[in-house]
Amino acid sequence: MKKVRITILIIIGLGIAAFAVYGIAYKLPARSVSWANGEETQSGNIGDFFKNLFTKSDITIVVFGRPGAGYGGGALADAILVVRFNPDTNTAYLVSLPRDLWISDGSEQFKINEAFNKNKVPAVMDKIEKITGFSTNGYVVIDLQTLAAAVDWLGGVDVVLHEPAIDWVSSFRLDPGSHHLNGEDAVWLVRNRHNQQGDFFRESNQHQVVEAMLDKFQELTAEEKNLFLKSFVFKGSFLNNAQIDFSKLTPYLFGTDVASIKFESIVLDFTTKLFTTMSLPLPGVATTTYISVLVPTAGFENYTQIKEFIGQNIDEK
Repeated sequence: MKKVRITILIIIGLGIAAFAVYGIAYKLPARSVSWANGEETQSGNIGDFFKNLFTKSDITIVVFGRPGAGYGGGALADAILVVRFNPDTNTAYLVSLPRDLWISDGSEQFKINEAFNKNKVPAVMDKIEKITGFSTNGYVVIDLQTLAAAVDWLGGVDVVLHEPAIDWVSSFRLDPGSHHLNGEDAVWLVRNRHNQQGDFFRESNQHQVVEAMLDKFQELTAEEKNLFLKSFVFKGSFLNNAQIDFSKLTPYLFGTDVASIKFESIVLDFTTKLFTTMSLPLPGVATTTYISVLVPTAGFENYTQIKEFIGQNIDEK
């Protein structure tokens, strides 16, 4: 488990909290989302904001990264990041879940990254709670167009690669060393998985890009930061794809020193021995076609060891 600097994903989460305060001022209804029994329910009112205004408690937000319009598999959630913040220790934990995890909602089995194109988001959110042991407070969705635009808005980002990233089709490559990336380059890097580590290689590069974006964000003036949040957070296209318990996020606008937050990254890769690969026949196909999926080593949908591993790496004191 390695220390990582604050990510732009958290900035987005805190930005949404600002929207909650904005909602109070303009008498917009509060929205509280829960996933009990795999069903989305909504409750709460303006009074909830004031009741919880200065009460901080653990929050857990799921960040789904989707390719979006113009990319193959645009509806697939190929990056799933669970962000949990403990206000007592001022620590945020980042837990990446493998996109090929094979799950069931009781009626059919599918990869966890199919949450949106199968309209299974409530079931996936419920599954994430079972996998991590965390009660979630909602989710946000980020697509590649937004990522590219944000990187370009920031004037590009700087990363350091320890292994080459290569596209065997176009022959485009980034060698080990320092690189300044524009939006298009950043999108290429966060999608590249031509490496022995596969998706885990891609996840590592995604973290690098996000950290680099935060570095640039920290350098902005207060006015520029507000403009960035207005351009990429306080807009309908983003908020329409976010389901957040705003009342839980609101208190973090008051007395929270974002720069002092400690970050811990929990990676569930093959070195943990928590997952194993399986080849399964693809249902609904005339000819026998097999797909590669991941299942818990302990058995299909047995998340006991995974939950214990996450718990052992999180200080909830």
